[in-house]
Amino acid sequence: MTNDAGRFDANAIVDAVRVIDSVLSSPGSWCNLEFEPIEDDNAIPDSLMFQFLAARGPANPLATIMARTEGKRPKPAEVGIQHQAGTKAAAQLREADLLLPEGARVRQDHPRRGLVVEWPDAAETATLISWLFPAMRVLSRHDATNYVLYSISSSS
Repeated sequence: MTNDAGRFDANAIVDAVRVIDSVLSSPGSWCNLEFEPIEDDNAIPDSLMFQFLAARGPANPLATIMARTEGKRPKPAEVGIQHQAGTKAAAQLREADLLLPEGARVRQDHPRRGLVVEWPDAAETATLISWLFPAMRVLSRHDATNYVLYSISSSS
């Protein structure tokens, strides 16, 4: 099992494609992505009890890209976004003109578990990035920089 972590500028498409391609090209791999938050010393954090009981995800969306799996029960690639934007995240993204590419479909849209999209193998990585990063911004309830933090877990 290999792990990698780092950060890149969201405008550096070549870096974003390199990171995400490394995941999508390795069946069973996954990575987490989030925009680097702007620290606010005056912000009052939610209590741990509130976070546990609330039916919502993080204020700064956390995206997970899971590569397809092979074997007896193969699964296509999926993109998930945990967020704090409430219910009907897919509708919020459509209202912001962030439409899924042909072949992609929403598998789950839940306030606590997040939005999960089945991602088509035929879609280019740049297409995923051009949908994912703006989607994370639309669903964000937290100020963030333009840097993306990532961590990759790979079985190869």
